Amino acid sequence: MKRILTIIGVIVFTSFILSSCDNNPDISIKGEVSQEIYMNMMGGGSSLSNFPLAYHVTVSIKNEGTKKIVFDEIHGSFVPAEGEALTNVTYAYDKSKEYSKDAYKDGTNKLTELEPGKSLDFNFTTNGYTMNLLLSCEKDPLKFQFTVFKNKSPIAGPFITDLPVVTELPQYELIMRGEEKAILLTFNKKND
Repeated sequence: MKRILTIIGVIVFTSFILSSCDNNPDISIKGEVSQEIYMNMMGGGSSLSNFPLAYHVTVSIKNEGTKKIVFDEIHGSFVPAEGEALTNVTYAYDKSKEYSKDAYKDGTNKLTELEPGKSLDFNFTTNGYTMNLLLSCEKDPLKFQFTVFKNKSPIAGPFITDLPVVTELPQYELIMRGEEKAILLTFNKKND
């Protein structure tokens, strides 16, 4: 069984450009990775050292073509060498179109149009699943896979990259305050 974590909305980074051919749009992918502290609100604990670390991946997609790109889902998957992947599904929602977030939740409007030259940014995290994912990796690095979908079919990707060791990453909170910089990711087209 595959774990799927659904995230509604857009959240605000190496680059990969896929050339236009048939259904493949001209799209560039940039990625960054950092660590964050996952706080389990259901559990106890009095200090931050009691909380596990989580991967935080930010991916930016940009339309490099001359036609708008229409899609309905973005999948960001944390993929161990063995075991189950953790997939975050994001319904790309464009605030400039003034769509209701409720329309995304109930499925009445999930299409996003990415105009030429425009970008959208997405965040993905391992939350409380980090330790399970790392145990499933054994000695191999945890991978991150990113795919853009329309009508359940991939239109860009999957793109994949190895993630560094989580304990060696800068903290997301310090990056947001401008005190540290995230680690850039290099994506490859899967099976290339």
